[in-house]
Amino acid sequence: MRGFKLAFALVLTFTAFAATKTQAAGFQLKEQGSQLQGLSFAGATAKADDVSTLFYNPAGIMRLGSGEQASAGVSYVLPQAQFNIGSVTAAAGSPGVPAVANGNGGDAGEGAALPVFYYARDIAPDWRGGIAVNVPFGLSTKYSSGWAGRYYALESSLQTLNIAP
Repeated sequence: MRGFKLAFALVLTFTAFAATKTQAAGFQLKEQGSQLQGLSFAGATAKADDVSTLFYNPAGIMRLGSGEQASAGVSYVLPQAQFNIGSVTAAAGSPGVPAVANGNGGDAGEGAALPVFYYARDIAPDWRGGIAVNVPFGLSTKYSSGWAGRYYALESSLQTLNIAP
């Protein structure tokens, strides 16, 4: 009986922490600096090669040397968001019939320009300060009015501006 309880507790623990579907993936934006973007953000939290380290590791500005440093840029993101009408299910989880025959909604992705700006300078000996301005989350979707999920959403938008001194 003790082994059964242990097995049950393990299954319950793993079930509680199991990964589930992510409903808002795609709203995180990684365009925080052109140098790291070229490296696919490998080592982003440990590198302190340029002033964009302010986003990932603000203490890294101490490794940049003395004086002033600035970096600015703009990335343009043009996402695609397609709904697969074959994935529609009824309330009980069985395959459902969409309410509208032409209800896939089209390409809902909306393009956006993503600015970044970083600035760091010496304040006193062994003291540096800086400011980071960027967009860590955002984008929007816009489906046509006749799509199968029209009662859930036609337009969704998430806009953030991160200003971190």
